[in-house]
Amino acid sequence: MTTVLICARGYGVAELLDGVAWTVAADAALVVLHVVDGRPASEIEHVFAHLPGREPGRQRASERIRRADGDARAAIEAEVTGWSARHGRVVALIPSTGRPEREIVRVAGERAADVVALGGGGAIGPRRHGPVVQYVIDHAPCAVLIVPPPDGL
Repeated sequence: MTTVLICARGYGVAELLDGVAWTVAADAALVVLHVVDGRPASEIEHVFAHLPGREPGRQRASERIRRADGDARAAIEAEVTGWSARHGRVVALIPSTGRPEREIVRVAGERAADVVALGGGGAIGPRRHGPVVQYVIDHAPCAVLIVPPPDGL
């Protein structure tokens, strides 16, 4: 059975699933990976730790980031659940925390994915992929499928 690792970027997961589903067999395992990058919250904590008298603000800022990450994860879970119900296909959801590009490559290897699917930005030219997509293209242990945005370029 083919395993497709679909990387959620926080929006448009249903469109990404639509873009992938028609390219793979009906019995392919669809796995959505959502990675939260913990660096912004820790960087804010580091900055505020070196400013005198800023303890309450530090807590509020990093807590807001963590709450937004949780909200994004819940929205992706709802979107995946809805898509799965509409299309009658089972979709596994893997939440993860870390550097997105490294987590994608790590999970692809652990799950023995046959394909990693990522949303493309739609830009034209030699630098059309962002750093996360380019890292995955360069390091993934399997094929990489770039799904263009639904509205094209």
